[in-house]
Order: sequence, then C-alpha cells, then structure tokens
Amino acid sequence: MSLAVLLTLATAVAPIADVPFNDDLGLVFFEASVNGSEPLAFFLDTGFDVSILDAGAAARLGLPTLEVQNEAQPGGEVEVGQLAPVALSIGDLRLDDVKLVTIPLRGAGAFVGRTIDGILGHDILERFVVDIDYPQRRLRFLTAENWKHTGAGQILPVEIKASEVFINAGIVMPAGRTVFGSFKLDTGSVDVAGLNLNFVRESALIGPGTVELRQGGVAVGGETEGRIFRAAAFVGGADRIESPLIGYTVDSGGFENRADAGTVGAGVLRRYRLILDYPRNRIILEAGPKAEGPVPEDRSGMLVVSPGPDFDTLVVATVTPETPAADAGLAPGDEIISIDGRIGWTLVDARLALEKSGPVTLVVRNDDGSREVTIDRRSLLPLF
Repeated sequence: MSLAVLLTLATAVAPIADVPFNDDLGLVFFEASVNGSEPLAFFLDTGFDVSILDAGAAARLGLPTLEVQNEAQPGGEVEVGQLAPVALSIGDLRLDDVKLVTIPLRGAGAFVGRTIDGILGHDILERFVVDIDYPQRRLRFLTAENWKHTGAGQILPVEIKASEVFINAGIVMPAGRTVFGSFKLDTGSVDVAGLNLNFVRESALIGPGTVELRQGGVAVGGETEGRIFRAAAFVGGADRIESPLIGYTVDSGGFENRADAGTVGAGVLRRYRLILDYPRNRIILEAGPKAEGPVPEDRSGMLVVSPGPDFDTLVVATVTPETPAADAGLAPGDEIISIDGRIGWTLVDARLALEKSGPVTLVVRNDDGSREVTIDRRSLLPLF
C-alpha cells in the first residue's frame, strides 16, 4: 500500500473536531462559540429537535431575536424566538448559516448548578457521526461517508421520526412480565428512563400492589409532576440494568401523553461510549468501566437546585413524601448551609453525597431561622 493511500485512510478516519466535555450529572457539557464569540457553555441533548441559544446569551452577544412567541414545552409555556443564521464553532468544526432558536435557559441552569448558554440538538447531530465517549470525556464529530466502525460494541437500530430518535427497550416488572416500547434517546435526561402516562396506563404497569412515590420535577417550561416506582430491570439491546428506579410523568403541560413509551436517559447512556450514527439509522454502544453494577440514585428524597447568579447556594426545590428528607422535616425553599459540618458544596458534590447510605447532618435555614437536621439516607423504594 502506498504512502498516499495510507495518508488518505488516516485523513478519512480523523474526526473533524475532538473536544473535551464535562459530564456533571451525566450531561455532556462542552464549549462552543457563536459568530466568533468567547467560549459559551453548551450541552448535547439528543432529545431536542433543534439547537438552542439562551435568550440572555443572545442579548449579551447583540443578536436580535426574531418572531418571538409563546410555545408549549414540558412544564408550561416558554418564550421562543428565532435568530438570523449564525456561525457555530465547536473545536475545529465550523458550521455557517446555523439557525438557532432562543429559549430562556436560566431555570435549567439552576437544576444543573452551572450556566447553560446553549443546547446542541438533532438538527446538528444528524449531519455527522457523533462519538460521545463518556469514559474518556471526549466529544468527536466525524464525516459520515468516510467513517467506519471497527471497534467492539452493540449496534442498535434507531427510528428517526420528526427529528426524534427512538430505540426499542423494555421494562421488566417484578412478576417477570417485560413490556417493550419505543423510547426516545435523551442525553438531556439524568434518569434511566422516564415513561409517558399513556404508555403506563395502556401497558398496565401500575397495579394495586405497586409501591410508588409522588415526585416533582423540572423541565424547560417549569415544574412537572410525576411518580417513581422500582422495576425489576430495564433492558435495551443485550444489556440489562437490575432494579432501577423508573419515573413516569402525570402532568407536564400536556406532554405527559405521547405515542412513544418515554425516554431513555443518561442514567443508562453514560455507562457507554455512545456513537450516534444517524446517517445509517443506528447507534453503537461500547461498554465502559461503569457499564456493570447498579445505577447511582438519590437516597434522600429531595431535589436540590442551585439558583442565583453564581450558582453558589443550595436550595431544596421539591421533597418527595414518605422519604428520608420528608421524615427529617425538610421543605421546599430550605437553603442548605452545610453538609456534615462542611460549607461550600457544589451542586454536583451535594447530589453525590445524597446518593450514599446512612445518616448525614445538614444545617438549613428559611424565614424562620436556622436548624440542624439529620437525614437517614436509604433506598427510596425496596430493591428486587
């Protein structure tokens, strides 16, 4: 083989862009720029059909927002606008004439404890092979026609409908019954799976003997209401995740009922090197070091967020009844001052602490003053 051919092959498999990402909470955060701007904080969300620029970031960059209107989103209506085409750069990848949609993302930033300037959605992802290397925390964009997968891994077919990507997966119930459905691939969700209400009802997943808990949530449009229960397993491809917590939505501004089963999120996907090969209607899962074992889960029963301009405070957003947080008397609006005597926790570290078992002491305050509480962290629902 000649040197010229070798060089051609090397060029063909080299990524267009290869950038690091931070996987706080299992979400894929990376830097991008718009029209040559300073680095902006984007995250990759396969669940969004379009790519987004935060409305505040657009104003900061002097980009006029056109055709502003209110649109329904999970949780409620949000103000959505359209930008004139811009240049979007991710590492060495530069895309011209990109049409970004504007949505206020400040509330989503409080959920993850960091600024979110933008979201990379399906309209960009469908143009490339996108390698989300969770084990190495690298994000790579490759030219589809010159790329060929040569590594080990599961190849799963996907169905792409209306700029949404679906895989077949199943929920194994305690009695052994497995219910399969079409699940939307959603790297923007931190859960194992989130089910739509109609799928839960039509599949009779919840019966008289099902133990479930009421749980509040947060979406782009605001607060949502859901339930969680313990499944015997979640199965997708050749893999099986034992005894995961599964959520389903009962109220999200009308988005709780859809034709599909629900979403499969980062609780599953971050266990792999995930390659999105949309041009060939498939994804590839290469097992990483975290592919085995249980999925980490909250053991407190409360959702902690980090509001404020600097994301330097921790506030209880929701408390699930009949959980350790509820037993300790915690309530929405309580500000967490310290955890086990230490102050200055980041939101990510606080959530990791709440995934452990055993007692933990918090100092919290509200309008009535400060108090010390002890949470006896435990599994929220019995394991199978």
